[in-house]
This record gives sequence, C-alpha cells and structure tokens, in this order.
Amino acid sequence: MKKELGRFSLAGVQYSDYQICVGLRAGAKVTLTWERSNKFDDLAIRVDYCGKRIGYVPKGEFQDLLHELRESKTKVQAKVVAFNRNNPTWHMITVAIEAVQKQKQEADVRF
Repeated sequence: MKKELGRFSLAGVQYSDYQICVGLRAGAKVTLTWERSNKFDDLAIRVDYCGKRIGYVPKGEFQDLLHELRESKTKVQAKVVAFNRNNPTWHMITVAIEAVQKQKQEADVRF
C-alpha cells in the first residue's frame, strides 16, 4: 500500500540533464539519492531519471522529511506527476513522493 506524502517542484532543473531525457513524462519513476558530497548543501537529495540528474528536492520541508524517512528505514518511491517544458524551470517538473507501507500478513486460517 502506498501513501502520498506530498508534491514539490524540482530545484536546479536549469542545471540538469532533463533536455536529453527521452520519455520523461507524468508517471515516470525517478530515483532519489542523498548527495553527501554536494558543495552547496550536505543534505542535498538528487533526483535522477534513467541515470541522468533532472534536479533536486528543494531545501526545507520535503528534504527534511525524506531524511527522516531514510533514517527510519521507510521505503519511499518518487514519480513525476507533471512535466511541462513551457513552464519556467522552477515549475517545469513536479514530483510526488510516496511511503510504501508493508501490508499486514493475513493469518493462515485452517479448519
């Protein structure tokens, strides 16, 4: 079972490789990676699509939430929910994050 935790526009898209990402569209799964060696932000979370950086989780609420989830070992998935090349880069790509909750095992009932 998945629970959506929120949506945000990616930061840093103007410095990314989004132009060469074939197939980037709403519904596309993206990868989140903690970029510890980022010289601007040691809590930076890079967002990749098909191995190419397309932006970053913006500083603040969602960045903090994702680090808390990582520390608690909660599985998180992310996907593009909107991609519009005509928007300014700071509103071009919107991503949703979801916590993946383990389903309770049904008891084995025997008569």
